[in-house]
Amino acid sequence: MKVKDKKKIKLAILIRNFSQSGGGAERYCVELTRALSDSYDIHVFCQKRNSNFKNVTFHNVKQYISKPRFVNQILFSIATKKALKKLDFDIVHSHDIVTHADVQTIHVPCFRTNLTSKTGIKKIWEYISIFLSPRKFSYFFMEKIAFGKNKQIIAVSNLLSKNIRLNYPHHTDIEIAYPGFNLIDGNIDNVEKINNSKKFVILFVGHSFIRKGLQQVIKAIELINHKNIELIVVGNGNKKDINFSSEILKSNTTFLGQVNNLNEIYTNSNLLIHPTLGDTFGMVVLEAIYFGIPVIVSNKNFCGISEKLTEKEVLFLDNPLDYFEISKKIKLLKNNKGLREKLNKNAQKKISQFNWDSTSHNTIKTYSKLNMTGTKK
Repeated sequence: MKVKDKKKIKLAILIRNFSQSGGGAERYCVELTRALSDSYDIHVFCQKRNSNFKNVTFHNVKQYISKPRFVNQILFSIATKKALKKLDFDIVHSHDIVTHADVQTIHVPCFRTNLTSKTGIKKIWEYISIFLSPRKFSYFFMEKIAFGKNKQIIAVSNLLSKNIRLNYPHHTDIEIAYPGFNLIDGNIDNVEKINNSKKFVILFVGHSFIRKGLQQVIKAIELINHKNIELIVVGNGNKKDINFSSEILKSNTTFLGQVNNLNEIYTNSNLLIHPTLGDTFGMVVLEAIYFGIPVIVSNKNFCGISEKLTEKEVLFLDNPLDYFEISKKIKLLKNNKGLREKLNKNAQKKISQFNWDSTSHNTIKTYSKLNMTGTKK
């Protein structure tokens, strides 16, 4: 890839939704773009955005339809490939699965996991279902191209890197670039708890209630004396999927939907529970720690951030589906203020290692692996 002397490397970043208030991938892309913007001539190609930077050029990609998502993904890939042909970029870096990126940051487990996790007749049936389903076939086909041998791959955690190597063994040189974390006030000491409620407030944050374990949380709270427990649920999900056995807990549970600024909610909470069945990282855990909230989280087999933490800093769940285990650990923290303070004091020491400078450094290492002295492929 040819780089002109005395000029910044021209970098195209692709993502459908460039939004600070979006999901983990969207927030990651926005902050990484911010961190790289002084060093690169960055052009962002997106369908939607609510974040802007003065030194970044934005290109609107027309969104013909939003659903089904797989059709939108195909159209986004086609549209950006066409747009990029008209411009000369040194590097194309995508945070969405597309067919033509030089660098692909992966934020979620591979679609191919549906195959590699099965054996025998189940695996055969999965292959058949892929070729019978336009949605599955498109995800399978586009992912296979995106993980081609000439692509550079970045994973947002070691957990995800293992998943990629399992599904695409030819990718042995995967860079891991953990998400960074923005200290909201720049100083942990400035954050003070303002919860004056007599109730013990448990916070759950997740955009997929079933996969993030909300039903297990409710069952766990119902096992203990929950009259003085309040549950706050933040995130998009279907409340109809969630069942309550206790009318008391149901009345003490508040569904807030998507919230752009969680600062006040964090400062009014006593505990974060995150029994996810699959999170490549889990930014909400870092945010809770920053605000002085003890955390119960699935172990490193289920949640990427857990591989960077220890039992001195959070309480781990060996089985996020086991609401008896969840209940036991909620009760332990609820009744032991000293343990809550000890865990959080230890955990806050870890926050500084998660920064966007480190994320951008590892991303730039991946860029350096590209052939920057030859002609663009």
